[in-house]
Amino acid sequence: MFSTILICSLSVGLSLSLGVQSVEPSADGKTLNIRLGSSAESFAVVELQSWQPDAATPQAAPILGKGNRLELPRFDGSRDRLYSRFGLVQNGRLIGPAKYPANLAALSADRKPFLPARGKKGLQVQMIDDALALGIQQATINLRLESLLDPSDSPGSFSHRLDGAGYHFRKAAVEDLDRQIKAYAEADAQVTLILLAGPSAVPAIDRILRHPRTPDTLPSKMYALNVATEEGYRWFRASVEFLAHRYCGPKREAKRPIHFIVGNEVNSHFSWFPLGKQTTREVAAEYLRVLRVAHAAVRSASASSRIYASFDHYWAARFNSDALLSCGSRPLLDAMTRLSRAGGDFDWHIAFHPYPENLFEPRSWLDKSPTHEFDTPKVTFKNLEVLTRYLDLPIQRCFGSARRVILSEQGFNTPKGADGETKQAAGFCYGWKKANALPGIDAFILHRHVDHTHEGGLRLGLWTNKPDSVNTPDGRKLLYEVFHHADADDWQKHFQFALPLIGAKDWNSLP
Repeated sequence: MFSTILICSLSVGLSLSLGVQSVEPSADGKTLNIRLGSSAESFAVVELQSWQPDAATPQAAPILGKGNRLELPRFDGSRDRLYSRFGLVQNGRLIGPAKYPANLAALSADRKPFLPARGKKGLQVQMIDDALALGIQQATINLRLESLLDPSDSPGSFSHRLDGAGYHFRKAAVEDLDRQIKAYAEADAQVTLILLAGPSAVPAIDRILRHPRTPDTLPSKMYALNVATEEGYRWFRASVEFLAHRYCGPKREAKRPIHFIVGNEVNSHFSWFPLGKQTTREVAAEYLRVLRVAHAAVRSASASSRIYASFDHYWAARFNSDALLSCGSRPLLDAMTRLSRAGGDFDWHIAFHPYPENLFEPRSWLDKSPTHEFDTPKVTFKNLEVLTRYLDLPIQRCFGSARRVILSEQGFNTPKGADGETKQAAGFCYGWKKANALPGIDAFILHRHVDHTHEGGLRLGLWTNKPDSVNTPDGRKLLYEVFHHADADDWQKHFQFALPLIGAKDWNSLP
């Protein structure tokens, strides 16, 4: 399907200041109102769909008009233009950045205000009953899209209509997700889905999910989320719309809607969001496209469900020596913020992973490279306040407020030796108290529940795993009880052992 060029008369010498300034849906959601920076005798506006690059400006029959405003139907047949962007064009070239529709929350099926979680304590859960017994208020669930999609429309599959077409999802995958979310909902715990994609045994699913820039060799079993092809965009949008209406809309069973983390540690894209060799700006532009589709899909159901972008603890430094294979979280964040504002800002937030500097050393107060400057190589628990201070800078704010932060993945290794469990538990105590003291952080989600054999030798769990197993729980570690009581009235009794190890006299004077 081609883009549409809407001509409202063409003025010679249009400047960047005359670009599209805003795109707003009408109160009834039936039309889109496009506003230019100033009036012109004539102007042309091009509509680009989410999957199309800015260079895609094929000619089409003009629509004539005058002034600095243009009103057009929200729907082009059955196709919803809320997912498109609109830019001023002259001689087939964009003048200024194309803008996406804003204020999507006003059209949400569920417009209830944001409901904060009961607390910050969370876990990447392996055993639901055990996690609830530990008193978690937050849980994340990895959702692999290759396990969800059902392009063959198997008997009993769930379906979702999008732009007049049907999209189908595996019955077993949806019912398993229903079961997990219901268990957390009954305990009033906040659920956040992590949207991921990777190789499938089904060629049709691979064709849909595999980003065209994803290289043949995958360092991990992950793809960059694909909205760069029309088919990939439609399936990704349909997936998120389906999930959002099921778990965020007004008919949901849970008290609060679920939230969504989009991808994983995208600044280290070579490993976790593989796009091949790309500049930081190119990664930012591609990732932001995915975030926008996810955001619009979620907003169709809920005005308060949040979308999070995922970053690891590399800040000014990067994981890979090649600047085209990874970048720091700060450069990527800066590029995303600029592009987000240029295209019409929207409320995406931050899912950060402040692992210790050395993943095998749980005592992050010993970290050497983190500083309290904005150009620190890494952000760990030792200098976690750098992250929230940076997000509160005026240039980083969204609609006047700092983007919110969840610590969606961090863990503490159990070193070998008799005091390994003590060091692990003390590392958690330090990280928990640092995070809990920062009001800009809404969640602390521990990784992992049980030690895992295939994690490079790390032993991050609350439980040990049985010998010769991958992650079958064996015994509880010291961290289990410390984590259990972290937000209880008697937390000090369970945390006191850590102060001498940290070298602090009390919890208000942590290094």
